[in-house]
Amino acid sequence: MSNTQALVEVPEQWPESAEEMGRLMQAAEQAESLCKMIRQAVKDRLDSDRPVDGWTLRRGNIRKEITDIQGLFRELQQAHSITSDEFLKCCTVNQTKLSSLFQFKGPQGSLIDNKQALKTVCKPYTTEKIGSSVLKKKEGQ
Repeated sequence: MSNTQALVEVPEQWPESAEEMGRLMQAAEQAESLCKMIRQAVKDRLDSDRPVDGWTLRRGNIRKEITDIQGLFRELQQAHSITSDEFLKCCTVNQTKLSSLFQFKGPQGSLIDNKQALKTVCKPYTTEKIGSSVLKKKEGQ
């Protein structure tokens, strides 16, 4: 297979037909699925020291994580007069970890009751943001 072959021919102009656009979208979904499977197979092969022509693995991205938040705040407060309000505006809460903490430290109810209780506590301090629209296939199609 040459690297110029395509799964579908890309039209010069997108069709007006809802049916034809639906077919193109179906082809795109199938192509994305195939691409994911191929990438995973190549990664697995390279992970097991088996070569793939033209490809290699690189180290993953480095992410830094602050491990002593209180210590950092104390140092910034002392050295630069940063207030707790200013510092907290730079912080985000990991809701999964907060939920686990609340389950352990909160009222001794069921998991469902505690999730609802935490939701109630958080509600006045929470805002929702809606992301970009996401394509969803209609049921039964």
